[in-house]
Amino acid sequence: MTSSRRAPDRFRVIAGAAGAAGGGRIWTADDLAAKGLVLDGSDGWAIRAEGVRFERSSAFRLAAHPGEVRVGAGSLGVGVLFGFVERGMVSLHCGGGTERLGPGQAFFLQPRADLVVQWPLQTLLTVVKVPLSVLADHGAVLPLECGRLLAQRSIVGPVKDFVGAVSETEAPEPSAGRRIERLLEEMTAGLALEHKAALPCPHGGRDLYAAAVALIETRKGDRRLTPASIAVSLNVSLRHLQREFSQRGDAVATAIRRLRTEYARELLRDPRFAAVTSSGIAELAGFGSAKSLHRALVDSMSDAPSRDAPSHDVSTPDVSSGETGRDMPQDELRQFSPEAPNQPQPSL
Repeated sequence: MTSSRRAPDRFRVIAGAAGAAGGGRIWTADDLAAKGLVLDGSDGWAIRAEGVRFERSSAFRLAAHPGEVRVGAGSLGVGVLFGFVERGMVSLHCGGGTERLGPGQAFFLQPRADLVVQWPLQTLLTVVKVPLSVLADHGAVLPLECGRLLAQRSIVGPVKDFVGAVSETEAPEPSAGRRIERLLEEMTAGLALEHKAALPCPHGGRDLYAAAVALIETRKGDRRLTPASIAVSLNVSLRHLQREFSQRGDAVATAIRRLRTEYARELLRDPRFAAVTSSGIAELAGFGSAKSLHRALVDSMSDAPSRDAPSHDVSTPDVSSGETGRDMPQDELRQFSPEAPNQPQPSL
């Protein structure tokens, strides 16, 4: 009996300005608008996607020049998309908020997602798309339609690498393709379960300090993250949370500031971010302005930094003190990351 399953095949799609080069199927802005995707960008902008399509799922690499795309509800069909930032920067404007993601971070879009996705730099993503039913079968349906993926790097990294490897292979034979597709779906369901585990919930007997630090690690780039919001997420009082940190010789605000500062230093050392302004680095790391990031970097180099960081160092700029969020030369920040190379951003 002949199987009705569709054999895996490679695909290449290019969307962009007239005359975009590179071969493959060309999708114009009008073609995408008909699918609920409205794109906008400067002259010469383009999006290129190339990978492998299986019977229900797909894995591909997506390269985007500066611009934005409006994703309308239903444009993803019945699929859930997980995107991993390889280089560049992605901003998601969804649910009344904005998430900014850099290399090593990931996001998800569900079928009813209605949002704007922006990339201010040349950006490379690794993407996997699976049916919503896969998450439902594993009890991993996500409560929000879009957002930052809250999962530990130790889990995100291997999934991203596997998806990237699949996207670059030749289309496998049907039997091998079914096994690969099953692995893709199981791994993405695992990511969704990990995300759900990191969502606001009672800490239920877990090590409260460890749970709070893990939450900070996954959400350090979110400027809305504060000691009070962490307490709410873990269903404990702020006083209880502060006492738990104090017993470990730490403070909640200090931990937030410390992890954000470490992440900002990683970005400053990354040549892929050489073209990003200091304000952009500050935003990605969760600081309210380049000035507050500069102050955090200075304090981190001190032998005795303050344990009780003021609240404006945790998130928003202190307007009353004259902190307006103005930019400053990135070299002023790079001096606190002496190994940071100052190289131009590689092209896609």
